[in-house]
Amino acid sequence: MLSEPAAAGRAAGAAQSEDGSARVPSGGRGPGTRPGARLGAWLRIARLVVHLLVGVLTLLLPYRLAAPPRRAALVRNWSRRLLAICGMTLRVRYHVAAAPSSGQRETHAPLHAGLHAGLHAEAPAGLQAAIPTDSAASAAEAPALLVANHISWIDIFVIDGWRPTHFVAKSEIRGWPVIGWLASEVGTLFIERGKRSDAKRVVDVLAQHIGAGEPVALFAEGTTSDGSTVLPFHANLFAAAHAAGAPVRPIAVRYEDADGFRTDAPAFVGETTLYASVMALLRARPLTAWLTIGPPLASEGLTRRALADTTRQAIIAMLPEDG
Repeated sequence: MLSEPAAAGRAAGAAQSEDGSARVPSGGRGPGTRPGARLGAWLRIARLVVHLLVGVLTLLLPYRLAAPPRRAALVRNWSRRLLAICGMTLRVRYHVAAAPSSGQRETHAPLHAGLHAGLHAEAPAGLQAAIPTDSAASAAEAPALLVANHISWIDIFVIDGWRPTHFVAKSEIRGWPVIGWLASEVGTLFIERGKRSDAKRVVDVLAQHIGAGEPVALFAEGTTSDGSTVLPFHANLFAAAHAAGAPVRPIAVRYEDADGFRTDAPAFVGETTLYASVMALLRARPLTAWLTIGPPLASEGLTRRALADTTRQAIIAMLPEDG
C-alpha cells in the first residue's frame, strides 16, 4: 500500500548467512567492489551532499515560482543527476500490446527529439532509452495509476528520472530530516498506516490527480524486497483507479550490474540503515536501472483485489526469470 523501505523483518527474499551478511539468490549478484572504489564512494558522497543542498535551494525559490511543466523538468533533471552521481544509468523500455494471437511484444528504437514532452533532443548523461514508437511513448503518459515493484529508496528517483510523479509514502517520512521536507515539497502523498479514514482520503486525492492528468504512483508491496521476487500487493489504494475511471499501468523495476546480471546492491531491506544502503550503492560497480513500462490494465469490472493481483502478475511477467 505504501513505501516502507526500512521496515525491520520484512525483507522477504533477502536471505541472510550465519554471519548476518546478505546472500544473493540464484541469478543475482551482490554489490562487489573494485580497487579504489572506497575513495570513489567518498567522493560521490561529497557530490551527493552538494546535490541535496542544490535540491533544497531549488525548492526554496525556482520550483515554487515555476509553472507545472517547468517543475516537472526540474524534478526530472535533479533525479537524473542523482542517478549519475550514484553511478547508475537509467534505461527505459516499453512493452507494447500486440494482437491477442501473438501476445505481448517489446520493440526498441533510439531516443530522439520530441519523444517525451520536456525531454531534450539528446539524452542527458546517465539516461539511455529503448523506445518502440512515438505513439507508445505518448500512450504511457495517458492518465493511469502507476504501480511498481519496490526494491530501494532510489526507486523513486529512477521513476522521477523517467516521468516526475506523485508518490504515496508512510507519514513517518514527513519527519525525516531534509528528505521528508524535500518529499513534501514535491507533492508526496503521506498516509497514516492502519487508519481507514486516511486511506480513503489518499484514494480521493489520488483520483483527483489522475483526473487532472497528473502521474501518481504506488509501491503496492508496502515494503521492499531484494529484487529477486515481487511480494504480494496490498489492494486498498487500487480504489483510486476505480474512482478516477482510469486504468492501471504496471512498471517493473530491475537493477543490473556491468555484466547484465541482476544485482541487489541498491536493495534497502531488513535491518539495513539508509547510510549502509547508500554506501553499498556508491561502492558497487556501475549499475543500470531498468524501467519496463507495461500496457494499461483496465480497472472496470475488477475488484480491488483482482486488479492488484493482475497488476502484480503483469510486473512479474515483465521481469527476467532470474528476478
